[in-house]
Amino acid sequence: MFKRTRNQLAGVISRWTRLAPIAIAVSLAVGCKSEPSEWVPGDADNIKHVIAEISDARHDPEKLAVIFAAGKVPNDKWIKDSQGLSFVVDLKRISVSGDAATVKISLEDHFGDPKGEVTWTCKKNGEKWQVEDAPLK
Repeated sequence: MFKRTRNQLAGVISRWTRLAPIAIAVSLAVGCKSEPSEWVPGDADNIKHVIAEISDARHDPEKLAVIFAAGKVPNDKWIKDSQGLSFVVDLKRISVSGDAATVKISLEDHFGDPKGEVTWTCKKNGEKWQVEDAPLK
């Protein structure tokens, strides 16, 4: 059933011997690097990190003043309303345009149940990203 003639086997071997050097050259060129590349966070990563800090900084006005843009620090009502909420950010849902960014945020309760979706805006102040507008509804 799987018997091959000598000519058929010679053809298979011939094809492999022609393709093997090409496959080896491609794998060496693609797979070998002199040193590993170092991951550098981009704007979206930095924005996500800033938003992640809000949960721990809710009751610390000094930390909030660093996270939020000047004059945009949330009031007591915002802090109270945000209690029990987690701000979930997906890097794919951050849109950066120069020094401005919009972020689609999923709001979740402590159990991970969805509580809505909001769009926040951020701006770059020097090298640092800050939250400019953070509605909860």
